[in-house]
Amino acid sequence: NSRFSILSSDQLNWKPDKKNWSIGQCFDHMITMNELYFPQLHQIGRREKRPTLWERTSPFSRFLGKQLVQSMRPENLKKTKTSGKAEPTVSNVDTRIIDQFSDCQAQLIEHIQHLPDDLDVRQTFITSPLISLVTYSLDDGLTLLVLHEQRHFGQAQRVMEASGFPD
Repeated sequence: NSRFSILSSDQLNWKPDKKNWSIGQCFDHMITMNELYFPQLHQIGRREKRPTLWERTSPFSRFLGKQLVQSMRPENLKKTKTSGKAEPTVSNVDTRIIDQFSDCQAQLIEHIQHLPDDLDVRQTFITSPLISLVTYSLDDGLTLLVLHEQRHFGQAQRVMEASGFPD
């Protein structure tokens, strides 16, 4: 995170080409994704979340969770199309995006710290905030959040290392 906090607005918004995101867009996307999980994490933390029928009965939850975790691993450089809900909202960010990401991280940590101590994260199922038919364990969901950020930190680092990156 600190390696990105020293970047100028021009550097945060520079894109290697039209098909790739800027560093700022990577951070905007990570913020959006984390925030999409906040309502479910909040409900679970307050013991208010009641599993939906689909979360309780889907025969695919364990399989889909493991598949998503595998696909999100940072070493998997194959591009993945994101849902419209998670597309970066802006293409021109200012330098505050890094502080906004840090604030979002603090909120995520707070949500996780407020999960009940006796919660079995492998037996607690959530619905993907992107695709309502996809369910997986909270354990897989939390793993996805970590891997997702690692993946986009790597993407942002590759943008910094790309030919033509502004000084």
